[in-house]
Amino acid sequence: MFYILNKKFLLFLFFGKIEHTMLLFLYFVMSRMLATITTKFS
Repeated sequence: MFYILNKKFLLFLFFGKIEHTMLLFLYFVMSRMLATITTKFS
């Protein structure tokens, strides 16, 4: 029982890390797009 919970917890941590990096990547892309838009219109 504990082993199954441990495996689920590890999977949860793994996918949580993937989600975190994806959010960081999206934030980076959005900031880059905003920077290019502001430089074009200024």
